[in-house]
Amino acid sequence: MSLGQFQITTPEQVSLKHQLAGLGSRATAQLLDWLILSVCSFALSFGVIFLSAFFRDLKTDLVRALLLLILFILIWGYFILFEFFMAGRTPGKRLVGLRVIQDNGQPLTFLGAAVRNLLRIIDFLPSLFLLGILLIFLHPRHKRMGDLAAGTLVVYQRKPKRSKKKNPLEQEMERKLIANPLKLELDDWTLRKFTGREWTLLDTYIKRTPSLLEADRKKMTLQVAEVFYPLLGQETANQPLEQIENTLYALYLLLKQEWQFEA
Repeated sequence: MSLGQFQITTPEQVSLKHQLAGLGSRATAQLLDWLILSVCSFALSFGVIFLSAFFRDLKTDLVRALLLLILFILIWGYFILFEFFMAGRTPGKRLVGLRVIQDNGQPLTFLGAAVRNLLRIIDFLPSLFLLGILLIFLHPRHKRMGDLAAGTLVVYQRKPKRSKKKNPLEQEMERKLIANPLKLELDDWTLRKFTGREWTLLDTYIKRTPSLLEADRKKMTLQVAEVFYPLLGQETANQPLEQIENTLYALYLLLKQEWQFEA
C-alpha cells in the first residue's frame, strides 16, 4: 500500500481503502472556507449596520451583541452543519476533493462534526493555527486535536474506478438498465444512510439472484427492496418486479462506484 494510504475492514468484512489528506490540501480547503466565511460575515455585518441605521431607536450595545451572536453561530455552524449534512464536506473541502469520515470508515456523525470543530479553537494556539499545523504534520494519520478527540480522519474523496473489463454480472445489469432506462441519483444525505452492512446485503443479493428459481428470486427481491426502498425514500407499492430489480441494480452500480467497496 502506498504512502499515505490506509485500509479499513468493516465488521461486515468489507475493505475500504483511503488516501489521507496532507497538510497542503487541508490548508487550501481551510483557506477557501475562511474566504467564504469572510464574505458572508461582511455581508451580515453590513446588513446589521444598515438595519441599526434604519431603526435608530435600537441601542448600539444591543446591535453589537446581536452581530456577535450571529457571527458566532455562522462561524461554528458553518463547519458543523456542512460536514454533517454534506457527508463530511464543507464547500472548501468539496472544491479540493476532501471529506471527513469516522476512524472506522463510517460517515461522519453529528457528534463527531461538533467535537472536531468546537475544538478547532485549540488548534489556533498559540497563534496562526500553529498547534494544528504541528499535529497534522507529526501525526501518522495527519490528525489535529479535534480529529483526535472526535475519532475522525480527513481523506481524499475517492474517484470512481474505471474498470477496463466489467464482469459478466455487471455487463448483464448494464444491458438491463439500457433496455429499461432508470434515473437513480444519490445526494450526500441519502448516501450517508448506506453502510457496510447495507452494501454486504446488496452485494449478496446481486450475486445470488441469477442462480435462483423465479419464485425464490421474486421473494428475495421483495425482501431486499423492503430494506433499501425506505432508505431511498421510495415505496414498492404498485411497482412491477422488473422495475424493483432495476432499481436495486442501479443502486448497486452507484454504491460500487461511489464507495469503491472491495470485499
